[in-house]
Amino acid sequence: MSYVVLLLLFLVVPTLLLGTAVARRVAHEPALRPALRRTLPVVVLLVPVSAGWSAPWDQWMIDRGIFVYPPEKVVGWIARIPVEDLLLFACQGLFVGLWALLFVGRLPSSDIRPDRARAAMLSTVGLIVAVTVAIASSGSPHATYTMSILVWFGPLILVQLVAGTGALLARWRLWLVTIVPATLWLWLLELVAIRQDIWWIDPARSVGWRPFGLPAEDLLIFLVGNVLVVHTVLFLDDPAMRARAAGWLPRRVSQEIRARGDRRDRSDRRGRGDQRDRRDRSERQERSGRSDPRDQREREETR
Repeated sequence: MSYVVLLLLFLVVPTLLLGTAVARRVAHEPALRPALRRTLPVVVLLVPVSAGWSAPWDQWMIDRGIFVYPPEKVVGWIARIPVEDLLLFACQGLFVGLWALLFVGRLPSSDIRPDRARAAMLSTVGLIVAVTVAIASSGSPHATYTMSILVWFGPLILVQLVAGTGALLARWRLWLVTIVPATLWLWLLELVAIRQDIWWIDPARSVGWRPFGLPAEDLLIFLVGNVLVVHTVLFLDDPAMRARAAGWLPRRVSQEIRARGDRRDRSDRRGRGDQRDRRDRSERQERSGRSDPRDQREREETR
């Protein structure tokens, strides 16, 4: 199996199917359209962002022989990076983002006390920093792959944790139902890639721990990428995080964003109210066996 066939089977086709599922959800769930309209453009933007941010790191790893790709498995190279790697980075962001959109608005949020959110943020940030310092202090060449992940992608996760640990904890159900299945799917992609010799990792630059025969660092990098994408979607779905982000923008821009959000919220509430009114009238009609004059007028206007 070639690299491009692997991506077609495990990412390109599933991403197209997820895009279709999200489109159907938008069509059949009007109440969630404002949330999806806010989030979907950012998910699409993650395609170039994911590829652009990951490409320099990928090139650094290839130049040092940590990532090795048999020439017969790839279709071509761009700036010393396999074309399929760029496709992988781009599709991962879109795949995971669309998967998260399937569950936005379907799972309840939890109430998290600010002091607990702050404690969770400090402990998680401290753990990541401590692990990074400990690995860097070891000076072992086997830590090269792990250190590259922590140095290049770790700061992004730290910024997300500092900015909105409370919002993430409040949506822990959505966090689990999006990250866990998406990560397992990409780990399956990794398993097929390793067994088909599509790529391999230099053992001298890896810790050597291979759960299920897979390099631990490859499992970590897929998990980290999914976490970054899902956190972005969760932040966009959280009103407090949207208000905080609007406060970082210039005043006129933030006022326009708030005004648009208020208009969408009012429209959303009116839509839900109309749906409730029609449902109530239908229930009264069924109980009484008579037609409501307002329903008759609506049907005549429709005709």
